Amino acid sequence: VEIGGRAFWSSQNIVSFYSSKNIKKIGREAFLGCSNLSYIELNEGLKVIDVEAFCNTDLSLVLDDFLPNSIEAINSGAFSSSQLKGIILKNISGLFQSAFAWCQKLTSVTLNPELSHIGFDAFYASAITQISIPKNVKFINNGTFKACNSLARIEFEDSKSKRTNGTDFIDVSDPALNVYLFTK
Repeated sequence: VEIGGRAFWSSQNIVSFYSSKNIKKIGREAFLGCSNLSYIELNEGLKVIDVEAFCNTDLSLVLDDFLPNSIEAINSGAFSSSQLKGIILKNISGLFQSAFAWCQKLTSVTLNPELSHIGFDAFYASAITQISIPKNVKFINNGTFKACNSLARIEFEDSKSKRTNGTDFIDVSDPALNVYLFTK
C-alpha cells in the first residue's frame, strides 16, 4: 500500500500527517508544497520516501523523531527546502540527489555507519556545521556540500571515500573549512 504521487500536492490545509501501519511507500511529490505541514509520524514498515515527497513543507523536527527504522530509501529531493533542524539516518544505505538540499535550518547530521554513497547535491545549501563521513562511503557525488556556508568541519573515517570527477563536492575556497582524515 502506498500514498500515491501528488496525493496531497500543494494542500495548504494539511498541518500534520500520521501514516497507517500498512503504508510501505510515500509516493512522488505526495506532500510537495504543503507549506503548512509541520509534523509527521511515519509507521514502522515504511520502506520508501519517494522523490520530493516532503519538499517545500514546514517540517521543523529532528528527523530521527519520526523516521522509522524500516526506511531503506530517501529519494531525490525528498525533504528538500523543508525546515528540518537535524537528521539521524540509522538504516539508510544511500542518499539520493538533493535529498536534503536547501534545508536552511538543517544544522545537525548523523549518517548511518553503513552508508555507501551520498548523491549529487544531497546537502546543497543546507546549514550543517560539521559532518563525519563513515568509512563505508565509497562515493560522494558532485555538489554534495556546495553552498553550505556554515560547514566548518568534515571528518573522513577512511581514506577510501571518493568523489566524482568534475565539480568538487565542497567549496574548497572557504578558508574556514577544516577537512580531517581519520584512519582506524
